[in-house]
Amino acid sequence: GDGVSNWFGRQVNLTKDGGYVLCGETAVTGGYDGFLVKTDSAGNEEWHRTYGDSPWFNGAVSVDTTADDGYFVGGEHRTGSNNSDLWVFRVNGDGDTVWSRHWGTSFNEPNAHLTTLSNGNPIVASATGFVSNPYVGRMYQAELDQYDGHFVWQRFYGPMAYAFLFVAKEVRPGMGTIAAGSYEEPDSVGYLKGVLLRTALGGDSLWMRTYVYYDSL
Repeated sequence: GDGVSNWFGRQVNLTKDGGYVLCGETAVTGGYDGFLVKTDSAGNEEWHRTYGDSPWFNGAVSVDTTADDGYFVGGEHRTGSNNSDLWVFRVNGDGDTVWSRHWGTSFNEPNAHLTTLSNGNPIVASATGFVSNPYVGRMYQAELDQYDGHFVWQRFYGPMAYAFLFVAKEVRPGMGTIAAGSYEEPDSVGYLKGVLLRTALGGDSLWMRTYVYYDSL
């Protein structure tokens, strides 16, 4: 950082050259914008860049490598005081933006958590808003095209609830994903469970199960 402004690191990932890439958000630009920091294998900074063209909050929470030497980044892009969108962008190996897109409803969407599939496309795990309550939505996944960011597919899962997906990982090439998150049963206000969602290639749901840990209390 610059020693003056806030820098919040959210995720780090190994790069193809043996170094590391860190994403997060920083106030160094005057508002809050997303950032990337690229280091070598010893943690020495090679470059850092900030991203975001909105006067509102922009933040990055997930980063993964592309098929070449670039990176996919996912997070949140606020479009107003009462609305935030899912945000994904791609940069090359020097941090230059290749494409950027944000999308969502007229209500709040949480962060776009992403990983890279074996076909080179990023898959996003998150939720979408459907009502004015910022904590109520539906679990959501989308696969984006690696070259320009258009939707390959997008799917919603489960009823409207306090529900989010935080990560989706490919099971095997061409075999779909397993996603993890949290879910509040519609008849149990304030009672959260863990959720696993197994999807086929193309995003169709195969099964979804919720889990809770009980102890003596």
